[in-house]
Amino acid sequence: MKKFLWKILYGAACVIYSACGSTLVGASYGMELPEIPAAWLEVLGEPSWRVEWLNRDGNRETLETDSAKNIRIHILQEWASPITAYPYWEGVSPKTLKGAGAIFPFDKKDGNITLSWIGGVSAEFYLNLAKVSDRSSKRQPQYFDWARFRKVLEEAKDDLWLVDWDAVCEKTAAGGFNKKYVNVSERETLSLPTPVDGPWISASPFAAPLTDSVLEIKVSSAVDVYFSKKGRLLVTKGLWMWIPSP
Repeated sequence: MKKFLWKILYGAACVIYSACGSTLVGASYGMELPEIPAAWLEVLGEPSWRVEWLNRDGNRETLETDSAKNIRIHILQEWASPITAYPYWEGVSPKTLKGAGAIFPFDKKDGNITLSWIGGVSAEFYLNLAKVSDRSSKRQPQYFDWARFRKVLEEAKDDLWLVDWDAVCEKTAAGGFNKKYVNVSERETLSLPTPVDGPWISASPFAAPLTDSVLEIKVSSAVDVYFSKKGRLLVTKGLWMWIPSP
């Protein structure tokens, strides 16, 4: 399914570039990954990264690395496409914690692509919007105003990963984007005595670590994960599970 999605995006790119009388040219760019939040480093240590992007042949490409230094990727020249980078650790697989990302060429500067945590939200939004938008619609992500979208994200005061992005994508595909869509969805609060001392980190790089003896966690119907140095908590509405480290 994911490979099929990338092929759709590439096909749309070819049509538009052919209509404009231009060609698709591959180019090589370095990557700059964001700093890991201090609390993530304290609890989990330095991560490895899984980077995913659309290469100049229109195929999804994956790279796993401990450092982005001296690494270059080939990507479609001057075409809006997402790059994602997910941190992972031993026992913590990629996409368990939220990733960083970028939109090319919006985040390109001086031969490098700068990935950020806000860019990770943009990249995930791009991929989800591509899934729900009609292929013939002007609301496909290649037509999207990414500069405006990034400004909306930068002005947001809440944890961006508490927004219901599936709902935002559906509304955008149906009637266009409105910054009013970017608001935190209502969640119940679960008060949970901590099984071990903190700090506790969530999957979001925007969230502050939890250190109190009672965790006040905003829960939804989805399962969220929280990590400490001694294990992890899985929480959802009315339920939680403590999994100590081996």
